[in-house]
Amino acid sequence: MGIEPTSSAWKAEVLPLNYARTRTMLPNSLFYSQYTTYFLIVNFLLLAFFHLVIIITIGGGGRIRTYEG
Repeated sequence: MGIEPTSSAWKAEVLPLNYARTRTMLPNSLFYSQYTTYFLIVNFLLLAFFHLVIIITIGGGGRIRTYEG
């Protein structure tokens, strides 16, 4: 036996904590993982859209402007 607890004593105290932790942590981790992925995709699409709008509105309209003075 030594200083370590018996197998049955260890299982009685440790296993219930492991199961409780798994049940409470897994849905939250899954939720935040999906939320983060969604957030990154939406931000990327919004930035791409606004970048395109800025390029279109600031652009020269296809005209070449020259100045001879």
